[in-house]
Amino acid sequence: MVGGIQIYFSFFLDSQIKQTLTNRVQQSINHSFSLTINDLDLHLLGRRITISGATLSSKKQDKKNNLYATIEDIHIRGISFWQLLIYQKLNLKKVQIINPHISLTKAPSSNSSITPRDIRKKLSSNDVLKQQSIPKFSVTGLSLNYTTKNKQNGSSLSFRDSDIHLYEISLDSAALTSNKIITAKNIITDFRDLQYRTANGVYKLSTNQIVFSSFDSSMNIRSLQLKPQFDKASFPKQFKYETNRISLNIPTVEIQNLDPLQLNKANGITAQKVQINKPNLDIFKDKHAPFPPNRQPPLPQQMLKNIPFTLDIDSLSIENGNIKYSQLNPRADTTGYILFADLNADFTNLSNLQNRTKKTNPPTLSVRTNVMDSARLQVQFTFPTSTLKQHISGHLDSMDMRAFNSALEPMAFVRVDKGQILDMNFDMVLDKQEATGKVAFRYKDLKISLLDKESKKEDFGKKMKSLLANTIKIKSKNRAEDLRIGKVNFKRIERKAVFNYWWKSLLSGLKPSIGL
Repeated sequence: MVGGIQIYFSFFLDSQIKQTLTNRVQQSINHSFSLTINDLDLHLLGRRITISGATLSSKKQDKKNNLYATIEDIHIRGISFWQLLIYQKLNLKKVQIINPHISLTKAPSSNSSITPRDIRKKLSSNDVLKQQSIPKFSVTGLSLNYTTKNKQNGSSLSFRDSDIHLYEISLDSAALTSNKIITAKNIITDFRDLQYRTANGVYKLSTNQIVFSSFDSSMNIRSLQLKPQFDKASFPKQFKYETNRISLNIPTVEIQNLDPLQLNKANGITAQKVQINKPNLDIFKDKHAPFPPNRQPPLPQQMLKNIPFTLDIDSLSIENGNIKYSQLNPRADTTGYILFADLNADFTNLSNLQNRTKKTNPPTLSVRTNVMDSARLQVQFTFPTSTLKQHISGHLDSMDMRAFNSALEPMAFVRVDKGQILDMNFDMVLDKQEATGKVAFRYKDLKISLLDKESKKEDFGKKMKSLLANTIKIKSKNRAEDLRIGKVNFKRIERKAVFNYWWKSLLSGLKPSIGL
């Protein structure tokens, strides 16, 4: 009897169910796409359905969007056919989608006719799915290639061989009308070889792997890279004004106690700890291009406030990083650079929630690094969110001043012939408009040369100026017995970035220390 029913299902109902499924899907997506299924097997005794060779593609009349998706297999297990046929109630235990490959091209100006909210609304109105719960829903071997295009260029996003596992999915009306993106109790995702190209084609952001688990509230990112798509000579030609060329490589990022509910609601990122390991940041600026007009870069508190989503991180740490800033001046034939090696930093109370920042200490950044591989520098930044003031204090250990020549000669046309920094301490307060504070800069045996901006050599005229500078203006030493304390007094240049504000404020205190 049962065997006869199975034969009936296999030979007569398989094709009928396949056609019904195809029609229902196309109706739900307003017949904008074409769905084909190679094979559908109904296993009554095994309580499962297997769909093989499914293809979903856009119809030709849709010129703005083009979708082509293939699925190797879909396994639906644990189906109660009796309850489905008699009571119109769908109960199942597991859904597995194997090796789906999706290619989607979309015009930036076009609006998708189907949104996640529309899908949830359609599901909530389906009587068969009411009160439905799926213990496990898996997608394995997922590949995606998503491209937006306009007349000139376009962005692209892709990943391959990725897995998504959803546990205890709720399809009842309460879950489907909630503000969750995915109506599952727990989620595990493993995205591999993720790549994003910017619309202007200048950068590619990639990572080998992103693993997220709501079971232990963790996320791990492996080999995160931001790569310019043009070399240092070609990069400036892509822009009308001077622009930083940024290259970044981070081997691993570890996020602990990440709030999965806030993430699933697209409310933002809330986490207890973020650890960034061995980042390598390279910043290059070619100053041949004109400075951008009407530019007003934000201060740190404004940057935090302008983030378009909630950010609330108790502790963000950087371990064993390197930062190199290099600059090519129009009159220099070589690039000047400054290097911060073996950088370790701790950023605490990093939050743009006003209620959070009022109850806790303000965001604070503590940095320890080696400057030019020569001396240890320690700096602490405090950014009160109730104001735009910044408090910056720090200490630099002893070092040979000639280590800075790689920056001074090409960028300032000054060479340190000799000189020893004994130590430096500084304490500054920077508000929206002006910086004040003091710098205690102890050094000895300082001698400099002023270089010709064209040849970078010390000609006779420059030798005389260097002699006068070393004899009359520049103080060769500044020791504890007769220490000159430099006063910080600098008015912010609002069109310059905050890094310029920090450096020029410190420089205003260094100048009187050496007699300028």
